[in-house]
Amino acid sequence: MAKAYYHIGELNLAYNNLKKAESLANSIKELLNVYREMGKVLQRMEKLDDAHMHLHFVKALNLANKLYDIEMQGVILSDIGSVYYDKGELDKAFDYYLDSLQLTFDERLKADIYSSIALIYCKKDKHKKAITYLQKAIEIAEKQGDYHSLSVYKANLGYVYTKLKNYQLVMKYLSEGFYEIEKIHDRYSLSMIYKYTAEFHEDRGEEALAEEYYVKSKNVLINPH
Repeated sequence: MAKAYYHIGELNLAYNNLKKAESLANSIKELLNVYREMGKVLQRMEKLDDAHMHLHFVKALNLANKLYDIEMQGVILSDIGSVYYDKGELDKAFDYYLDSLQLTFDERLKADIYSSIALIYCKKDKHKKAITYLQKAIEIAEKQGDYHSLSVYKANLGYVYTKLKNYQLVMKYLSEGFYEIEKIHDRYSLSMIYKYTAEFHEDRGEEALAEEYYVKSKNVLINPH
């Protein structure tokens, strides 16, 4: 239930359900997953300096170490990398993503990490490297039939092409990403695409349209309908 609330953006409900799940966990593995999800929910709530968020990820990582679960260690290192990315500490984020890649064999997680590394390169104005990593992520998602992640990666690619002022490709990838994400009502990713669209219009000097999409980006997180 907590995951369902998380994906539709009902974060307080997700967190409350996870607190209940913490007391009901019957194994180290279950408790590990609860701590990890609690950290992710607080991150999504933008509580990036909340000591509880960091503690949840540390607890999850310690339990993964206790279980000798190398794959899960990689997953949690990627989670921590994403926290540093959100805080703007790109070099720390990059290091955690690289450490995660060394530990994971899961192709879907690799695709997520490639996409995250691409966004770091984009912020550092290394757009060709960003495109290369996003193409890797897209290739994996297509092979896996992971259409949700594929849509997110395409939207990210559209964002990179905005920086290169290749507006034709921006429209192509943002529209392809939008179609799938709107269909599954992923409010967080939809907010991201609206933000990318706003930046696209802003880059073209279309201030009124940019403002319209910035408002949509905020409102979709507030209003679930």
